[in-house]
Amino acid sequence: MLVKNVYIRVAANFLTAAINFIPLILIVKVFGAELWGQVIYYYSIAGILSIFAELGFFTAYNKFLAAEDDFKDVATFFVIRTTLILLYILIFWGSLYFKFKNSQFDSGLLKILFLAILLELIAQFFSATMTGKRDFLYLSTVEVISAAVSFVYIIFVCYTKTNIYFLAYSQSVVPLVTIIGGFFYFKSRGLLKFYKPTFNDYKKYISYSLPLAFSSICERLMSYIDKLVLGNLLGPSEVGFYQIAQQCYGGADRFIKPVTTTIFTEIVHRIAKAESFFHKGFKDLVEVLNFVGGLMVIVIIFASKDIIQIFFGVENLRAAFILQFFSLTIIGRLFWRPYNNVIFAIEKHKLISYLTPLSIAAMIAFYYLLIPVKIGQSFYLGAAALPITEFITWILPIGFLRIIYLKKAFGNIHMFEIICKIWLPLVIVVFSCVLIYKSILMLPAAILGFVLIEYFLRIVTIRRIQFLTEPIKQIFKDEK
Repeated sequence: MLVKNVYIRVAANFLTAAINFIPLILIVKVFGAELWGQVIYYYSIAGILSIFAELGFFTAYNKFLAAEDDFKDVATFFVIRTTLILLYILIFWGSLYFKFKNSQFDSGLLKILFLAILLELIAQFFSATMTGKRDFLYLSTVEVISAAVSFVYIIFVCYTKTNIYFLAYSQSVVPLVTIIGGFFYFKSRGLLKFYKPTFNDYKKYISYSLPLAFSSICERLMSYIDKLVLGNLLGPSEVGFYQIAQQCYGGADRFIKPVTTTIFTEIVHRIAKAESFFHKGFKDLVEVLNFVGGLMVIVIIFASKDIIQIFFGVENLRAAFILQFFSLTIIGRLFWRPYNNVIFAIEKHKLISYLTPLSIAAMIAFYYLLIPVKIGQSFYLGAAALPITEFITWILPIGFLRIIYLKKAFGNIHMFEIICKIWLPLVIVVFSCVLIYKSILMLPAAILGFVLIEYFLRIVTIRRIQFLTEPIKQIFKDEK
């Protein structure tokens, strides 16, 4: 079931990424990087005001619903989520009146993107329920339909309504369709019923989420503040280049994030029943994930320039330079996220909050220090400083903190093996090929060299290939 659910999420996200890629090309071609960057800048302003809309309850909901599958959790989370959404509405309109009313900001554009964030917060309730209940096929179907509707809307805007306000409304399409799909999901699953949560229901959520609250605020803050700082320092054009690079990387992250999210709900079931899972099935998953991550890194490093030039034009090649630095993010997230899932599953997540204040302060300081760095007349880090900073100040220290705890709890956590067997060979292969010729022409050689090394190191094995392909074979058997 675990591998089957992972395949469902990967397939759906591959399709969603493919559907979303063409609209991105059209947006950049029709509106340009600077105007698209302006939309994203205002979106970040509206988003940063929602920093209190999470507070760790999302993780708690996924955990409890996956473990207990009780309708009480749905009702309790609905009340909590509604309360936090109302808080966001108050914060936004208060800020609009006191901060943005008589300023140079475009209040109309800001209101449109406030609506997008509001719909996203509502949509997350439905997607979280599908995830917690492990209805990944339904969730994936909703995501693909949402992407398709968004695709049609963006084509309409690009060819008939070339207006920044209509473009801004595109951010609302996916969450709106998700809400509609979520309503039908609740209706079909019999979840449209009433239950009044008790004090103990709220207490359970607060007790689990409280250690995560500050960390959640910081994470939500950091998901928007990077583009705000970038826009203030270098203007909307650099935000536009960064957004192109980020969305190209998003194609890779659409494989990473759903896989690790799917793994979390499965780990909740398995880790509680047998610790041996950590050293068997979990170890296999981590090694396979890291191997796939290595392939993604190779593609980004050797193909990013050609991808950007072909699809977005030579005038946006700046985005290719930024995109290459996202390989650090892939390495960090694929390596650390599965371990993070175990931390949450065994309810030892309090330790994550220890380094959060220091990491956030360091991250903001690094932004202002590295973004403006220039060498000569043409070279400057700019938006490339963002993934570098995230890796150094957030992914690396928080990841090591998780590893230290899990080493005490489970003994061997296989970290040294993964570094030596996967990431070290990857570095050797990439540097060797770059020294020969840094071009897309070296991509096949780099991939072949990496795969051969991993085969001899027994990361790629016949047993694992059979294990991973078994669900696909089963699908064809069921069809016959």
